[in-house]
Amino acid sequence: MPTPSLCGAGAQVFTQGIGNAVFGTSDLATDLSLGAAWGINLAGAEYAIRRHGSQRTVNRRTIRASTKVGS
Repeated sequence: MPTPSLCGAGAQVFTQGIGNAVFGTSDLATDLSLGAAWGINLAGAEYAIRRHGSQRTVNRRTIRASTKVGS
């Protein structure tokens, strides 16, 4: 399931395109745009982990099978 973020390189293309249009093509603008993409992806990943983390359940059959491994 994809995260709510723009998923990896797509976020970099998105933020760099906007950054170049607004701030020009300097090295600083490029670096800040790529950093913004990292932030977007990190926020999306954290949201997905925390949202799905509370809904996880463990099947009793899985617990029994994992306790017998190596016996």
